[in-house]
Amino acid sequence: MKTVFEKIISNTFFSFGSWILTALTSFITAPLIIKHLGFELYGLWATFFIYVGVLNLVDLGFGVVLIRNVAALKPEERQQRLGPFISLAFIYYGLVFLAASAVAYWAWQPIVNLLNIEPVFWPTARLLFRLAAVYFLVERCHLMFVAIFNGLQKMYLAAIGTSIANLGFLLGAVWMVMNSRGLVTLAWILLANYGLVLLYDILALKRINYNGFKWVFPRVKQVKQFLSFGFQVQLTITMDQLNIQLFKLLVSTLFGLQILAFYELAFRLVAFLQSLTKLVLPAVFPAAAEIAVRKDKERIFNLTQKGSRYLIVLTGLFYIGAIFLANDFFLFWLKQDLPLVIWAVRLLLLGYFGNTIVGIVAVVLMSAKHVGTQLRYVFLFTSFNLGFGFLLGRFFGFKPMLASLSLAAMVALPTLLSGFAVKIKALPVGFWWQNLSKVLLAAFSSGLLIYWLGLVLPPVSLATFLLKGMVFVFSYFGFLYIYRFFNAEDKLVLGRLLKLASRKKLTSQEAD
Repeated sequence: MKTVFEKIISNTFFSFGSWILTALTSFITAPLIIKHLGFELYGLWATFFIYVGVLNLVDLGFGVVLIRNVAALKPEERQQRLGPFISLAFIYYGLVFLAASAVAYWAWQPIVNLLNIEPVFWPTARLLFRLAAVYFLVERCHLMFVAIFNGLQKMYLAAIGTSIANLGFLLGAVWMVMNSRGLVTLAWILLANYGLVLLYDILALKRINYNGFKWVFPRVKQVKQFLSFGFQVQLTITMDQLNIQLFKLLVSTLFGLQILAFYELAFRLVAFLQSLTKLVLPAVFPAAAEIAVRKDKERIFNLTQKGSRYLIVLTGLFYIGAIFLANDFFLFWLKQDLPLVIWAVRLLLLGYFGNTIVGIVAVVLMSAKHVGTQLRYVFLFTSFNLGFGFLLGRFFGFKPMLASLSLAAMVALPTLLSGFAVKIKALPVGFWWQNLSKVLLAAFSSGLLIYWLGLVLPPVSLATFLLKGMVFVFSYFGFLYIYRFFNAEDKLVLGRLLKLASRKKLTSQEAD
């Protein structure tokens, strides 16, 4: 009988082979990146993805064991026996963050010295290390708090966990900002925004009847149960949120305080409107509270499908409004004509809108585990990329459209092949074959994407350099976002957490 620690270690090293292959493929694609994107983006890309790879490796080792042990416990035993798990999680993640930072810094130092890019590379890389460490630590602890305490039907404890997560990320953001030149004002903006979000979380989850919120919060528990079957995935998928945090870093290093401040405010506004929409949806469908109480999952799922259509429309209106708000902000409030800035903000908003749609579609379609559903999902995602590409061509020219169209093809191909590789019985479908095929397909598609970006976006000016960075990171995160849905191990960690939060209990047979 293995101990908990032995299980964590075995799960960690069990997936080590696939991450080694991923690291090796990065050396295959490195010449393409250096040739077409330059040393600066290559250094950031390689450092960041090695770092993320190590953290995901560790998270897989701990996450699988956490879910299996929580699922095997009886509800009345969870509260007593989860304390050591939480303590172990903090120690485990903390040690790994320190080790990963030290190894990454040591491994890249000779390369940085050889290429003589220290003035460009290291200041941003250090900030990236801080951001990744703080974000992963806070996000994972937040995810554990919400899943565990929702499973215990302790909504007020979930509120505490959410508030701690927001406060922790706030302190980390302020710490990073205060150590960067020219961004002191942003610390106060972040402080105000996260303070409001923290207050909103406490009021919402603790159901405090406070003045104008009185009509919303009495049914928040039912609303949370209703949302957990559909839209909650948008709140807990790590890569989608990490996408935003990475772009905060990129925008801050390229544009400065004013743009990052607006970027933070705009996304906080949109996030608040989305949250408000989710709370109001059950009011549009009065039967939601009654259905949630009766735990009629089939009717809740149908209701969620109807609600998702409304949410897509409302989210689209919110993002369109945010795009116009960007124009107003830069043209009238700052009294400056900054077409490149407006263009960048539009692209970011449109890309994040696409992630929102894909997330909602994934909730609906990925509930059925068969090839037909996966093919429809790939078709919808590819169709969206085609539409997004033509939209880019309409607003920004022909070359970005080509990049987006090539991205659509590259995302569709490996997803289709990996889906068939898993489902066709004539092929070996063991652990190593699945991971090897997916890693190789991911490497092929990322290399092809970099090659296409080098063809359609020649390195000429700061504008094209910025465009390459945004398109590359957005497209790579988009692919990684889809790839995680088809990765059995990641679904085990994230999917079980979501199920634990919504269904409140998993049997030991399901966990195994």
